This record gives sequence, structure tokens and C-alpha cells, in this order.
Amino acid sequence: MIDQSLIQSNFIGRDNFRWWVGQIAPIESSGKQTKGEGWGNRYKVRILGYHPFSKEELPDEDLPYASVLLPPTSGTGSANFVTAVRLRPGDVVMGFFLDGDNAQLPVIFGAFGKTKDVSNAAASIGFAPFTGYTSKVKPPEGTLANTETNENEKDSAKSTRNVDEKKIENINKQKEEGRPKEISTSSTLGATLIPANDCNDNFLTEISGTLDNLFAAVESGTDFLGDVAEATAKIQKLTNGLVSNMMGKLYEKMVPELQGGLDSLYNKVYGVTLAATQNAGIAKRAGIAAQEGMIPGVKGMEGVIDCLPGKIVSGLGKTIQDLLNDALLSVANNGICVAEQFASSLLDGIINQISSSLDGVLDGLASILGPAFKVQDVLRSSSDLFKSAGAFIDCNQQNNKCAGKVLSRKSGGNAKKPFDVNGALDNVLNNLNSNSGGTPFIKPDCANVDFCGPPVVNIFGGDGLGGAGKAILGGIVKNTEGLSDVTADLSRTGSLIGVEITDPGLGYFTTPPLITFEDPCNLGYGAVGEAVVDFNPDSPTYGQIVNVNILSGGENYPMSPSDDGDAINSDNIPIGVVDTSILNTGFDYEDAVVKDDNDIEYDVVIQNGRIIDAKPLNNLKVDNLPIITITSKTGSSASIRPILGRLPLTPQGDIVQVIDCISPNINNIVGYINGKAYTGAYHIMPNGVKMTGASHSENDAIIYDTPQESFRTARAVDTAMTMTSTTPTTQVQRIGDTDMTDTSGSSYTPPSSPSSGGGY
Repeated sequence: MIDQSLIQSNFIGRDNFRWWVGQIAPIESSGKQTKGEGWGNRYKVRILGYHPFSKEELPDEDLPYASVLLPPTSGTGSANFVTAVRLRPGDVVMGFFLDGDNAQLPVIFGAFGKTKDVSNAAASIGFAPFTGYTSKVKPPEGTLANTETNENEKDSAKSTRNVDEKKIENINKQKEEGRPKEISTSSTLGATLIPANDCNDNFLTEISGTLDNLFAAVESGTDFLGDVAEATAKIQKLTNGLVSNMMGKLYEKMVPELQGGLDSLYNKVYGVTLAATQNAGIAKRAGIAAQEGMIPGVKGMEGVIDCLPGKIVSGLGKTIQDLLNDALLSVANNGICVAEQFASSLLDGIINQISSSLDGVLDGLASILGPAFKVQDVLRSSSDLFKSAGAFIDCNQQNNKCAGKVLSRKSGGNAKKPFDVNGALDNVLNNLNSNSGGTPFIKPDCANVDFCGPPVVNIFGGDGLGGAGKAILGGIVKNTEGLSDVTADLSRTGSLIGVEITDPGLGYFTTPPLITFEDPCNLGYGAVGEAVVDFNPDSPTYGQIVNVNILSGGENYPMSPSDDGDAINSDNIPIGVVDTSILNTGFDYEDAVVKDDNDIEYDVVIQNGRIIDAKPLNNLKVDNLPIITITSKTGSSASIRPILGRLPLTPQGDIVQVIDCISPNINNIVGYINGKAYTGAYHIMPNGVKMTGASHSENDAIIYDTPQESFRTARAVDTAMTMTSTTPTTQVQRIGDTDMTDTSGSSYTPPSSPSSGGGY
């Protein structure tokens, strides 16, 4: 119970209420409280009007403890219900005295938010602002913003950026003086990751990824020696399979030579002995004895070969480290060229070690190997020798099991465009055989800085071939400060708002390719695109890339120095919405008004309550990726993406609304099954599912409205759910039409099975 001598009346509430404003003292004044020997939620508080400013007159250690009045939602700790109090030293708090005018029992019931004007040093006098960080709670490093504000403005509680630290550095260079710096979400972002791969040799890919990560770490970090040592150890580990494979291939080529040499030795000794003795038995034994005399040398050679890979790998550390140091000093931008020449120099060192280790042993076998057999010549003869052991497991490539295999990707980002492994290995062989000493990183121009320009559209993977496009950039901002550190040729940045297809590719029948956007300047980030492929076998563009959906435009991508160079700049070349991509058709649409935030209206086609097409009614120039909205009294869930491209050079003029009369479905396409168009008979179940056949049977397949939907959601339908028959009806409606057309499923000739209906 509260001692009644401490209060002025019989119970709290009828005394003289005294409130106060104070500041929580530095943590050093709390003594045992901070060492786990205190009690309760309490803080030393210097109270305005009651306590002096001077710490000599009243030291922090002599201040009273103020208990914290907890809200009911925090819990008291009873039955393990509790929430920690989060007040920090330097916080300005408000409270009252439990003992009224005696002013000896302060209680905290609230706090004032901090502003950005808080000092970072300890206060020398009372009531001066100071930092809440202490020796126990240190300022964050890496992925959290170092902030001490609680203000409702743009610089308060800054969210971290999902980009790598190099891009963060470039972003911060462009910020105004005094503005808070951006921080990367994770220090591992941007690292090159190499997934397991049983379809391609991963040695060069691993080398390239390791070099990528080393260049990034050295550029942004401070532990140079540690970064080099880590990369050395990783590459040294990679050479295990490589050296084993080289020794295996060498032995395979040596065995026929040894066998042929032994046969020749036998024949030679047999002939000489027979001529001297005229006794075939003696000649035979002499030939065998000559062969047996070579057995110790062959066994010694086999023993050396068995132990040699481990010895070579163990001794490669210094060689690899020297090559890494040379690369860091000689190369400006890493790439496959650097990986090729690094590998060729590494292989040169391995081959020299193998050759020198075997020369002595093979000298004893010169009589059967002959002078023409040279270890150096064998090991430098074919790029197949440079492939890692066990990397070429049969993966049924003839059935496209390995089609579109991703060899590497960026942490927190997209897959990386793969390079031609076989071509790269051939380049390694050429570099290896032309190595004339000196730094390896000058052939061909590996040490030169790549041109810093606009983003490059990379199209790769999938089950087809080819594909290329130009980036369309909008939302242009003048950013000379950040770009000037990289290139003097560029002065503007923007967002990626579209892709102009310059090569549609071919053969993408089941799996679309991947799309990535590579910024040579390493400034842009956040752009995400999705390839749209024509899966209609009756279409003239079947298996080709028809457009790219921009899911996120990103920002900070350098503009092309010319109006229509490697990328298209929307501020100089008229860009507008030329088409749309239906990501989701939605359902239950009887009406729909489709517009975007640029006041562009769209002509909409509705079929069976689903939006299947939307075309812009006017050609308006846009500078940003439009946001399309759909307004309907009945339908929901449709999603439409704009497709941007060049507008006609002659402006259309005023907005004109065009109302089409209803027209038949092109090629009589009903929908799609497994990405293929279906044009046969169909019926609609009571739950709205469209299925093959004029009437329901167990063999029916689901028909989807788009190829993408048919791949994403292809699945069997519960027969029990759909057995109830109904009159199959389809409706095709173009917004603005005054009439509808109903087509009964009975007008079709029922197929015996979905595949025999001529549909797809």
C-alpha cells in the first residue's frame, strides 16, 4: 500500500494534482538499473522548474527516478503479458507527481516526439538535447537508417532501398547537401548467385560470378585482403573438378600411346632376338621381359597421376591470389572477357605444374611413349579438357529439359543473361595458346572501360531463339551531378516505361523468355518486365514476342545521348499507348469504362462477362507509364497493362470516341487450352467454367480466355462439381453496342473428343 504520509489526502484524486515536463537523464546516471539490478520501468528525470540546469549543482546521479505509467495494452508482466518501455535517454517526457506538492514521486505518462535537430553529443548542461544512442545501443550500420526523429515529413523514418550498395552510393551523390543518405536493405544485395546446374559446365560461370562479387566488395568495402582471400579460396575449390578432369583426359590419351609403345617394344625386341637366336621361344620371352621391364615406370607414373591433382590444387593459392590482384589493378569493368582471360592464365599455370611434375616420370617411359608425346601439347589441344569433371550429366537436352536454364542471377534482382559457355571455352583455349606473358587482362581490351549509356534490354531463356528490343525511357530528370562521376556524355535519367520490339524471335511455343534491363552505368534500378508471347498457332506471329509488359518502371536509368540511339527518349520522340495487355480478364462485367491517368479512353471488348480486349481511342503523347483504371457497376478483378510505342508523326488531334459495331471473333477462337487456341464446340457450366464439347462429358477440358491464364491455372475440374448441365450460351459484347449476339452451342457439331473437334 502507498504510505499515507506521502500523500495529502486519504486517497489519490482528491489531492493537488501537479504535472511536469522533464528530460530523461543520460544512461550513465542510472547505475544498477542498467546492470540488471534495478526494478520496474523507471528512469532518472531532470524536471523543468524543479531541478537546476547545472549538473554541478545537481548531478544526474542524484536525480529522482520516475516510474512509467503503462497503457492497458502494454501489460504489466503478470502471466507473462508485457511490452517493453521504449523511452531513451534525452527524451522529453510529461508526467505528474504522485505525492502532489511534495514533488518526490514523479510518474511518466507520455513523451514528446524528437525532431531532426537533436544533437549527436552528450549534453554538458541539463535540458540540452542529446542523442539516444549509448555504448549499449549503438547507431546502426548497414541496413537501418541512422535516425532520431519522429516527424511526419519525407526524411523521417526513411525506408531502406532494395538496391545494392554501389547504386546507393551513386544515388547519394545526387542528393542535396544536408539531405539524409539512402541505405541499402542488405549488404548482400547485388551479389552474383550461381545455382546448381547439371546441364552446362559451371566453371566459367562460377569464375565470372566470383570476380563480379570480388569487384563489388573491393569497390564498396574496406577489407581488401579478406575479400581477396575469400575469392582465392572459392576459386581454389572450383579447380578440384577441373584438375581432376584434365588429369583424367590426359590419362585417356596416354593409355593408347603406352599400349602402342609396349607393342612396338615387344616387336622390336622379338625381331632382334629372333634374328640372333633363330629361336621363336627365346625371342618371345625376350619381348615379354622387355615389356615387364617397363611396368615399374608405368606404375610410378600412375601413382604420380593419382596424387598429382591434390598437390596441384593445394599449391594454386598463390597463383590465384596473384591473378586476382592483377585483375583488380588492371581491369576497370568486369565481364566474361575478364573471366575468360583469368581462366586461361589459371589454366596456363595448372598445365605448367602438371607438365613439370610429370616430366621426370615420363622420361623413364620415353622408349614406349616416343618423343612426339608432349604433356603440354595434349593439355592445350582441346577446350573439352577445361570442363569441370561431372558437369555434363545427361539431362535430356533433346527434350528441352535444359532449355532456358538460368546460369546465374543477382541477389535481390533478376536472372543474368547467360553467355555462350562453349564459345567462351574456345576463347580460353585461344588465349591460353597465345599467352606471351605479362598481364592477361589486355586481350581483347578487357582493361578498357565499357561505354556508359542507356539500359540494355536482355532477352534470353525460354524454349525459343532470338529476341531483341529497345528501352523506352520516360519520367526524365536532369541529374548531371550523379552522372558526371561516371560519364560526361549523359546528363539525364528516367524510368523504363516500355520496350520497342526490334526482333520478335521465334519458336517460343510453350515457355516465354526472361526479360532483364542492364544499366552499363550501374545507376538505374527497379525496372521489371515480362515478355508476352503469341501462343496462337493460327496467328502469323505464333511463337514470337509481341510485346513486353512493364511491371515496374524503376528509376535513375541514364538517357540515350541521341534522340533515337540505343534507347528511345520520350521527351524527343512521341510515345503513347499503342495497345494493351490483358493480365486478368476479371468476371461478371456487363459494362466497363476504362481510362488512364492521362485521360486516355479505351474501347473495351467484353465476352462472357470478361474483358478480353482494350484499345486506346486516341493517340496522346505520354511521358510516364500510365495507370489504367476500370470502372464497372457489375464486374471486378480485371487487370490491364498499357503497351507503349511510337506515335504517328502527324498528331491525331482532338479525342474522338470510336464505337465499333459488333464483329465475329477472329478465327473463331473460343479460348485457350495449354497455350493453344481452341475453336471447336464448347459449353458453359453453371459455375461459369467454359469447357470443350457441345454437351458435358468426363473428357472435357477447361477453356481459358488467354494463353497466359491457360498455362498458369491449367488443372482438372472436379467432375462432380460440374456434372449439372445447362444451356450453353456465350455472349460477345463491345462496349457501346446496343445489341448482343447469342450463339447456342447446338450450332456446332459435337466432337467425339476435345482433340477431334478441330479446335486446337
